[in-house]
Amino acid sequence: MPVTAVFDLAAVATRAAGGDDEALEMLLRELHPLLCRYFGRRCRDEPDMSDVVDDLAQQTLVQLARGMPQCRARDEAAVLAWALSIARNCAADHLRAVREERSLRCFFSDLEIAAGWSSVQEWRSADAESSAGRAALGRLLEQVQDSLPERTQDLLWMRLVEHAPWGEVADHFGTEYRAAQRRYQRAQKALRSGVLSLVAELPDGERDLVLAQLDDFGVRVGAAWRDEAT
Repeated sequence: MPVTAVFDLAAVATRAAGGDDEALEMLLRELHPLLCRYFGRRCRDEPDMSDVVDDLAQQTLVQLARGMPQCRARDEAAVLAWALSIARNCAADHLRAVREERSLRCFFSDLEIAAGWSSVQEWRSADAESSAGRAALGRLLEQVQDSLPERTQDLLWMRLVEHAPWGEVADHFGTEYRAAQRRYQRAQKALRSGVLSLVAELPDGERDLVLAQLDDFGVRVGAAWRDEAT
């Protein structure tokens, strides 16, 4: 049986950034279904959702193509985070255009999606149990959202999804480098505390699914979540 070649997203992105049109086409084709999934989550309450999803995905692909020469992502997770940050901006522009809430109301839904974007292969091959656990964790994250200020959500987004350097984070919040780090540590604790309080209230089956996701998610927020939840 022939072995199917693994799509090397990082290598294709590097070639595309260097001006390889064929690589750019391959990259955009690979990202398109992920973008549709992302916008499907963000726009699920809109009556013309399928049209909106398609329009936003196409807008994002155009911006990705235009920004490709400036892309410096050198591994798969970084390429996906870069694409997701552009998609998020397109979604925010759309929400403003239709006069919806301008805060980061879908932040935690985004974060749950981003947690599944560490690799294309992982996204494609995720089993049903893993997907169910990730979805359950996403619901908990959304519940915690209301308890955190918008600036805290913004800080978590910059570090967890955009991987913004500390200097950029400090400039964004008008503070010093180390003060930005301390603020992020407080945001981590608030996020962890809110989620863990909800995990304890879950039915056993759903709780087990969420616990299975906490190890990976804890790495992303720099905390040993599972140890505190068991």
